[in-house]
Amino acid sequence: MTRVVIIGVGILACALVEAALLWGTTSGEFCNGNYSMDMKMEGFKTIWVDRGDTGCVVMFNSGWVVRSRLDFLYAFVALMIAGAGSEVLGYARRQLRPKHMSARQKLFVAVAFTAHVILGYLLMLCAMTYQVEFLVAVSVGLGLGHFVFNADAPVNERPDPCCADDRSYTTEKSALLPPVVTKPVL
Repeated sequence: MTRVVIIGVGILACALVEAALLWGTTSGEFCNGNYSMDMKMEGFKTIWVDRGDTGCVVMFNSGWVVRSRLDFLYAFVALMIAGAGSEVLGYARRQLRPKHMSARQKLFVAVAFTAHVILGYLLMLCAMTYQVEFLVAVSVGLGLGHFVFNADAPVNERPDPCCADDRSYTTEKSALLPPVVTKPVL
């Protein structure tokens, strides 16, 4: 199976489960259309418990308001695709980066980095809608993308995403010993 097929099958399976849950366990009003919100300040909500009495979720801007079960399913699938896409971008950035780069290649790498950062922030904003299902969609998409594209990549010990490509700090794998961080020789 190709990598894209694996991700597609995973997303389709999750979407079918979510669709069955949406139409099988919820009834009545999907959300309160009288008001919409982008962040719920009352903590995480779920459509199965809090349906109808919360505002409709705003995704990114007022042009994309999740008002129906179908909108919710579209958003769920889009977030899984975006999560997997973020991992694909990370993979592509590692694979396409030559040792010596021309100015055009540096520009391409900078644009790819910028796209990766923007996508990461958009995914974070989706998780910050405090909609449990959207947090799950983002996480599943990231997990699928990581499984397919980055499971064999070295683990970066630095928590800051600005240096994610710095391979001078990686973890040696061992099932029995704690991680050993290898540092560059100066």
